[in-house]
Amino acid sequence: MLCGAVSVYAAGNPKHPAKESVSSVLTKYQVVQNKYNIAKTQWYDAYEKGWVAKAPQALALLQKADALINSGKYVQADRLLERTDKLLNQYDKSALSKFNVPTPLKDQDYSKIRRATVADYQMLERYGVKLWDYSTVFWGKGDDGNWYGGVAAISFHGTGQPVSPAIFNIYSSAEPQNPNRLFFNCIPQMTKTSDSISYSAIDGEKSLTYTVKKVDGATLVSVDAKGPGIDVHVELTPQMTYWYGQNTGVDMIFPDSPSAGFEEPSESMANITIRGQKANMKNGAGNSECWYNSAILNMKEKFVDWRTNLAKYGNEMWIVLHSDQVQGLFYISDKYHDAGLSINGKYVIPTEYHFTPIIANRSFLLTAKTSEGDLITTFDLNAGYDPFLVEFWGSLEGSIGGQPLTGGLGWLEKNLKGGPNALAGEAAAAKSGSAK
Repeated sequence: MLCGAVSVYAAGNPKHPAKESVSSVLTKYQVVQNKYNIAKTQWYDAYEKGWVAKAPQALALLQKADALINSGKYVQADRLLERTDKLLNQYDKSALSKFNVPTPLKDQDYSKIRRATVADYQMLERYGVKLWDYSTVFWGKGDDGNWYGGVAAISFHGTGQPVSPAIFNIYSSAEPQNPNRLFFNCIPQMTKTSDSISYSAIDGEKSLTYTVKKVDGATLVSVDAKGPGIDVHVELTPQMTYWYGQNTGVDMIFPDSPSAGFEEPSESMANITIRGQKANMKNGAGNSECWYNSAILNMKEKFVDWRTNLAKYGNEMWIVLHSDQVQGLFYISDKYHDAGLSINGKYVIPTEYHFTPIIANRSFLLTAKTSEGDLITTFDLNAGYDPFLVEFWGSLEGSIGGQPLTGGLGWLEKNLKGGPNALAGEAAAAKSGSAK
């Protein structure tokens, strides 16, 4: 972190640069620092150019440049920053996975795409793949001016029955470091009718009820969570359904990990009480997930669950887009890329899209080619961050076919190659000298 004071030197002396040159070096430092942070946090799509190959080496040089700046040696620091920048422009495609995956953006099939029903949520197995989880995310601004974001999940982990623990997290921008996390160390109990399915977990003074039901012909997803100092009611109204594999069968995102299921980008509202502080969240966004991942009959390879594969291969970005005009989901997992959008009520699969980082762990540009025109969006996910599940949320702005989007909200889930310890490993490598 840059901490040195800026001195003003006379112009024309290469050892004592002018004030303008000092400013240029400091600006370059910030740009290169952000570029390194993007590489370190894997805040980019590796399949655009490849993995950034020299991030640990770049860190070592960046640390030396920082020390030179703090010593007032701006000319030497500038040279090191040039070398650092060149290292961060080196990409390696040899480390990308070599197996083949489906190409749904190219091989588009709308024939089985439809809105999910309560009966779909009630299925514990789809195309021979067993249920992995039900989960929701929700976020938006409360009437108290604070941002709120949360996650609820009932896990099955491909076993055919619910498993422990169920989880519920809720964050407030008023206390960004406090996750308000509840674990329910019990087996959730199911209640089902022809028009609903509900799971309830009661663990001492904590309780979680997760319900999907039909109301006036439409699907409503609700979550009620209570625990010490926490009382939250959330409702999600799905606006569209994105199907993995376009609902045509088993989706082989990884060759040893059969999957299926759907996501429903949604509108959301919530009544929230955190340690006596009450807030109502209206006009929020959310997503309801029904995801399947397990071994299937006659598999040629030994089953590996998707979480293990994500840590092995990385490059996972799960992006929910919400606005008044466009709702949808983009999914990148290793080399697999898919998306589904509702554009002014019409279901559209983009033919291509691109993720361009802006500020590490905060913002990015997402552009897509669609039959309804180009989608251009800038996500600014500075409203909240869950380090446990690696989730970011906030707002977005942009346009579709040249028309501006309104009411824009965005969410990103990011899984790193190397798993949660990837960043610590890289820092240790630089510190040990292996990054020289």
